[in-house]
Amino acid sequence: MKKIPKRIQALERLLREINWSITIKGREILKKFNSSKSQLQCLSTLYFFNSSNDKQEMTMGELAKSTDMSFSAMTGLVDRLIKNKLIRRRRSNTDRRKVIIDLSKRGTSLIKEIINERQSYLHFLSKKLKVSELSSTLETLKQLSIEIKKG
Repeated sequence: MKKIPKRIQALERLLREINWSITIKGREILKKFNSSKSQLQCLSTLYFFNSSNDKQEMTMGELAKSTDMSFSAMTGLVDRLIKNKLIRRRRSNTDRRKVIIDLSKRGTSLIKEIINERQSYLHFLSKKLKVSELSSTLETLKQLSIEIKKG
């Protein structure tokens, strides 16, 4: 096993703790909608796919793959989300064999509410930091994000 510097170990632990705290905030809202973390993952995937993709159509298979779920598990999850009126399932206009999954207005509203709750939580926490500390942290995280995207 490769020896990892203590600073990197501390960074990984802190990022994990921060991520977990923000995730918990988002899950608090899910309780109002009787939704699970898997359902949140599915809704988030659809929301961010649609906001960053010109194609704006995600098939059932693509959704299963991008959430690392089996097709059969995704089918059950999608059925529950449809029942809760958070997503819609339809056939593709160009290829009737494809099943397209879209967020409903209610699903979009839920994800936006969760994102807003998470951002409000971060805003509350950030008030305890100096502007220079927050700016420095933001720049460091941007750089890490760039490196992650490079692979």
